[in-house]
Amino acid sequence: MPTQYIDILNHPERKKHDLSSLENVVVGASTVPPDLLTKLKDEMNVKNVIVGYGMTETSLCHSMTTYADNKKSFKLAFESVGRPIAFSESKIVDQITGLYLEKLINSKNF
Repeated sequence: MPTQYIDILNHPERKKHDLSSLENVVVGASTVPPDLLTKLKDEMNVKNVIVGYGMTETSLCHSMTTYADNKKSFKLAFESVGRPIAFSESKIVDQITGLYLEKLINSKNF
């Protein structure tokens, strides 16, 4: 959850603790602001931030970013919900016209 990482970043005694073993972080459960992900990498030296997306109604997780996304680009790593995980399908369409839409996700997990 993003709120947990916000709390860690803003904790008044954070710098007194050794958090160097925290190399990989998975975030999800609500919208994750890209600036939060940047702060995790910059202020806490987190090497990889993975963003997961899913709906309780369909599955724990439907799609995720990857370690490779962190190396390729900011947009892929921090402004995306990633690619569908194994045994899931994604389709983004307008229900009336059948045309591709960027903001509507129809997902199915097996």
